[in-house]
Amino acid sequence: MTSKVGISGSSWGSVKWKNYTVETTVRVIKANYIGIFVRQLDPNNWYGWAINVEDKAMSWISQFAGNLEEITKNPIDLDIAKKYTLKVIVADENLKDMLMAN
Repeated sequence: MTSKVGISGSSWGSVKWKNYTVETTVRVIKANYIGIFVRQLDPNNWYGWAINVEDKAMSWISQFAGNLEEITKNPIDLDIAKKYTLKVIVADENLKDMLMAN
């Protein structure tokens, strides 16, 4: 996936998916955001939950019609020596997030 604002990664799934869970374990590297994209209609319309590396925060972000917006930004104690498990549960119209340091 590559968006108009320079976010890239890989994606899979279907717009028809309504209930699913996505989980990944990451190690912080040099990046602006590291996270999970959900409810992706196309490369320019999606939600994401990510570690905001520069600001040491967890952020819900969205992009619609190519316009990127940071919806929430909550400070975290980010340790680049640790791995983190990010999990997003999509249940109908609800999104639930979890962050665990490993």
